[in-house]
Amino acid sequence: MPTVREYEQIIQQAPADTDAFVALRKAYRESGKLDKLVVLYECRAQALAESDPPKAGELFYLAAEVRLDQLQDPSGAEADLANAVDRDPDNFKATKRLKDMYREQGRTAEYMTMLEMEAAAVIRAKDPARTAELQLEMNQLSAQLAKIEKALGNPASRTEVTADQLKVVESARKIYRAIGEYQHVVRLYDL
Repeated sequence: MPTVREYEQIIQQAPADTDAFVALRKAYRESGKLDKLVVLYECRAQALAESDPPKAGELFYLAAEVRLDQLQDPSGAEADLANAVDRDPDNFKATKRLKDMYREQGRTAEYMTMLEMEAAAVIRAKDPARTAELQLEMNQLSAQLAKIEKALGNPASRTEVTADQLKVVESARKIYRAIGEYQHVVRLYDL
């Protein structure tokens, strides 16, 4: 049986080698070498990006989970989650984790972009439970949308509306359209 060092050499030459990947993943987990585990996931994800985007997305998601939960590296995790969603827009776990990260950081425009992606994935999956979750999330945003609507409805305060707020409105239109809440779409287009 090859040593860890030999498996590392195999992975360097053939990042898609399954036996070496599995052996190194186990060795890194058992020895607590989480930084190496993250690099292993990322390298494997890059190697599979063209041939198997969903698997690459899942590997980027796993790297992000290690970064967030064990290495306390939110910026690295954000990059991995973005790569996961980029490779597989239907990766609900990665989309949700990135969306939650943006919401917690107050990055509303990015948060809305993730909601848009989630809405598109929900429609493709035709999942009523996820549609209901998305509707609930949009209901929670209604107060913020109402403030923007009020500002846009008042000609004197229109100059105070930011580009991020306009992005929120545009995203909300797309999300409401995707989940079939057309009365909200019409109301937002009337602004």
